[in-house]
Amino acid sequence: LERNKINKLRKKSLKGTEKFLQVLKLSGNPLKSIENGTFAKHESIKQLYLDDTNLGENIQKASLHGLEKIRQIDLSLNKISLIENEAFRGLEITFQSIDISSNQISTMSKCIFERFPHLNGMRLGNNPLQCDCRLVWLYNWLKLHHPDFSRSMLDWVCAGPAHIKQKPFRLLQLNDFGCTNRTENETC
Repeated sequence: LERNKINKLRKKSLKGTEKFLQVLKLSGNPLKSIENGTFAKHESIKQLYLDDTNLGENIQKASLHGLEKIRQIDLSLNKISLIENEAFRGLEITFQSIDISSNQISTMSKCIFERFPHLNGMRLGNNPLQCDCRLVWLYNWLKLHHPDFSRSMLDWVCAGPAHIKQKPFRLLQLNDFGCTNRTENETC
């Protein structure tokens, strides 16, 4: 369904595909919204491509409900600036790869990906990352749980603060974030 003129997904848009649909490519559609419950019965979807769809600024928690078995999602090129803490809730066990590159993401809460043991790929390049205390959790999380994430991080570049502007994320040191212990203890 790539590059059509689909601008909204409703609950009944994918009716009849619930049991066998494994890969859904909606790339390049002028998709403005996904009705809550659209994917509620689509447990067989393993890959979802929503890149270049103009989804808007926020990824909300109910939009992806029902995709508990999804392994890979592409949300690149969507002007996303905020991902809600619960946006990927329910996907913790199977979720392996996400592409959120080429958006407007400057920071993310640690609560978004805190419980994803199988996440082994995250594309985050071409976003205006503010590599300050709000992203120190990502640095620590990657070092602790995903030391081989370096391939995914090749194009992650800090847009600020000024002292590390244009510095690759993978080359940062803990002191580059300029944090105190109180800012690292965000609770989810």
